[in-house]
Amino acid sequence: TNNEGRYARLLDEGGFYHGNEKGYKDFLKYLKEVQFWDKTGLPAGQRLWFFHPLAFIRHFRRCDWLALREQVQLLPYNSIPDAGGHIT
Repeated sequence: TNNEGRYARLLDEGGFYHGNEKGYKDFLKYLKEVQFWDKTGLPAGQRLWFFHPLAFIRHFRRCDWLALREQVQLLPYNSIPDAGGHIT
């Protein structure tokens, strides 16, 4: 909601769409096409907690859930014969 108010500064002098009203209208049209919040079923206008996906990955890289010995147990002893390998 409020796309016009949120992005009106793009029309200001020095803004990306300054002097390009058609480009700005096309941008707003595209923005409405890609917005999907109303289809999620989540409450509108309320604060929601979320985390950034990269922060999630960085955090779990530090966890060390499996020890090296446990990781080795995940590998098959006989790999694909055509690859020429037996994992010791």
